[in-house]
Amino acid sequence: EDRDLDAPLVRELLTGRRRSFAVERRYMHADGRVIHALVHASLMHGDGERPLYFLCQLVDVSDRRRAEAERRAGEARLQAIIDSSPTLISVKDLQKRYLLVNRRWEELYGISAEQALGRTGREVGAPDADTRNDELDDDVAAAGARLEEMSTVGVPGPDGDPPRDLALFVVKFPLRDADGEIYAVGTVATDLTERRREADERIELEHRLAQAQRMESVGQLAGGVAHDFNNLLSVILTCVGFAKQHLPADHVVREDVDEIAHAAERASALTRQLLMFSRREVVKPEIVDVGALVRDLERLLDRTLSERIALRLTVGPGLVPVHVDRAQLEQVLVNLAVNARDAMPDGGTLAIGVSGLPEGEGDAGAVRVTVSDTGTGMPGEVRERAFEPFFTTKERGQGTGLGLATVHGIVTESGGTVEIDSAPGRGTLVSIDLPGTHLPVPPEESAEEPGEAATTAARVLVVEDQEPVRRQACRILKAHGYLVTEAGSGDEALEAWEPIDLLVTDVVMPGLSGHELAGAARERIPGLPVVYMSGHTEDVLVRDGARAGDLAFVQKPFTRASLLRAVEGALAAAPARS
Repeated sequence: EDRDLDAPLVRELLTGRRRSFAVERRYMHADGRVIHALVHASLMHGDGERPLYFLCQLVDVSDRRRAEAERRAGEARLQAIIDSSPTLISVKDLQKRYLLVNRRWEELYGISAEQALGRTGREVGAPDADTRNDELDDDVAAAGARLEEMSTVGVPGPDGDPPRDLALFVVKFPLRDADGEIYAVGTVATDLTERRREADERIELEHRLAQAQRMESVGQLAGGVAHDFNNLLSVILTCVGFAKQHLPADHVVREDVDEIAHAAERASALTRQLLMFSRREVVKPEIVDVGALVRDLERLLDRTLSERIALRLTVGPGLVPVHVDRAQLEQVLVNLAVNARDAMPDGGTLAIGVSGLPEGEGDAGAVRVTVSDTGTGMPGEVRERAFEPFFTTKERGQGTGLGLATVHGIVTESGGTVEIDSAPGRGTLVSIDLPGTHLPVPPEESAEEPGEAATTAARVLVVEDQEPVRRQACRILKAHGYLVTEAGSGDEALEAWEPIDLLVTDVVMPGLSGHELAGAARERIPGLPVVYMSGHTEDVLVRDGARAGDLAFVQKPFTRASLLRAVEGALAAAPARS
């Protein structure tokens, strides 16, 4: 009970300092309950203002206090629910003053509730305080109806980061008092920024997938065209080789035959590029002089660049050889040159330099190739993602995003490293380091060299589904002294099987593949040496074997010399059979 608290007030009544007082006190009810009562006490006087008695009135207000407590608890619960919502919630009166904001609103806008409540958005600098938002609030208040709209709001970045835009789905609705009059407008805004970003990324991924599928289709077409073209080139080069063998150097048509040979060799280089694009080429690392390779590329690069771009080549002394696939390294340099060209739409300078790196402990040193341009350069966020597949800053349809990714893949697969140094306005420098080797660069082989006649009449079976190619391969081997039989397929070869010393087979054929035929042949003749021929191959065992040098392989279009070298090498490496 709180009755002892009334003593000071009673004294004030008795001394005349107060005529009455009203306070709320707690009392013990007869049934044992503690109740809240509103006490009104007055001092009653008689004649001459003589105090006679106290008049006290007690009103039980327990229910009112309980209702107020429940109302406050309900408000606290409602505020907790509002504050835990991931949406932005705010309420403004008709004068645009905030009556309520939730915690999400405070976090995103960087304004506390204490700062906002009772003030307008313009007074506290809220991002949603703009003319459009005020007009929407007025429309809702005037129409008394709900409104939905997509909106973009700029909010401060976290920890001092630059401002960022939020994509919000905004719902506005009127709030009415007990008499049905509109007194405020509520706003619930859902942040769809991340969802929209994910949707954009999904669309972009779908576009990239469709683009990759189109590229795969084009790659398959390119691979098929290159395969057939290589067969034709094999026939052309073989016939040219035989023609040059029988033509004296001063013959009237010798120059024309040489031109045919050069054209076929250029066409062969083109088919290799098509096969690299289709990812069906057989990668064969070899010992390469990078300086000589760069010089050989000068004419091609000149044709690739525009007239407004100057090409400068610098090759340093004392370069060590490197062990790479020549065609792939050429592709790396061409890709980088094309990127540099696109970065210099108004012209500039493309510089390619080749230099040696100091010899490290226990190795043969390395070669550094640098490709630099005077173009627009890359900002940091672009430079960090430059090697990602499909990442491109070019307009849709202007680039695939595979150029630098291909460069990175080829260089790392060759045991090297590649780095980019670039900044807006100061161009781009790409540095490639390739490990050197102690092995010497082999002398350039002549496609015209026929070699000496075979010392033994080895029995050779040639299996090739393209009759012109098969005929020329047999012609080369017969002219060199081999005993040759032929078949147009693997099944035909097995049906007419005879003992042989060597199998020469195409890799990709209808029915049995070259690899399957070789397996069946070795069951009949263990240890039988095999030479594979192909313009491209999807057989992993053949491709990996050719890469590692564990397998005899002839790249189409083959020449007389390349076919004979492969056959002689396979026979020489074969174990002796009793």
